[in-house]
Amino acid sequence: MMSEKKCLHCGVRIRGRSDKKFCDDPCRNAHNNLQHRTLNKSIRKVNSILKSNRRILEKLLQHGEPHVKVHRKVLLEKGFRLNYLTNLVSSNKGSHYYFCYEYGLTVKGEDIMIVKRKSPNDEIE
Repeated sequence: MMSEKKCLHCGVRIRGRSDKKFCDDPCRNAHNNLQHRTLNKSIRKVNSILKSNRRILEKLLQHGEPHVKVHRKVLLEKGFRLNYLTNLVSSNKGSHYYFCYEYGLTVKGEDIMIVKRKSPNDEIE
């Protein structure tokens, strides 16, 4: 006599194929979602911070302006997290721009210059 197989998610007895692991699709989906939720938790947290940083830069650089200068304190008060950025670009003049997606910033003392690139291949002056 074969041992009774049970659903990995809810524990209900499984009927059907011998290699079946779940009683139905909702149980399979729920089980897999639980597995991935714990695995991807840190990735979702970082992505959330990056999206928040991008929104802050987008709001500060409005109305099609090529750049805007803000005080460092303004960025921090709005919740910008300086340690969460997507890439670093060096300009032709040797300045370093820290990007959060298409929005970049460069630090000049306590002032921060915010710029936007139209495409990832745009040169920064």
